[in-house]
Amino acid sequence: MEHEKTVDTTASETYPPQVASLKKGDYCVLRGHLAKIMEIEIYIGSHGPARTVIKGIDVFTGYKHKETYSVPHNIDSLNITRIDYTLCDIARDGFVSLMDEKGNIKEDLRLPNTEEGAIIRSLFEAGQTVSVTVMKAIGQEWIMAGKEI
Repeated sequence: MEHEKTVDTTASETYPPQVASLKKGDYCVLRGHLAKIMEIEIYIGSHGPARTVIKGIDVFTGYKHKETYSVPHNIDSLNITRIDYTLCDIARDGFVSLMDEKGNIKEDLRLPNTEEGAIIRSLFEAGQTVSVTVMKAIGQEWIMAGKEI
């Protein structure tokens, strides 16, 4: 009887920088959630190593996450790719039709329920041609930004 092998596909999509090397705007995994770092605070302890508190916002839900690390600690940071698409349509359920530069259509992403999503929707409804930036990390994709072209 053969056994199926499981492989951790996220291993090549992350890298382990030291907490001290991270900065605001970077992406990392906080409490198991993909988050954009919004704030980093370093506390120098009188007993023991310095502590770093990282606060971030979940890129999918918008929830805030906070985690504390010792300064020399390593954290999972992400190799992120960005792809620009042209917005073709927004369905009533929020799913979007996007076209890449080769003409391929992508229809598996939902417009985020954020301020940026509202901007994208208003540009599209005003009849503008909209470019949408999609970020991809650890096998997940999300719409990050949009602008008129």
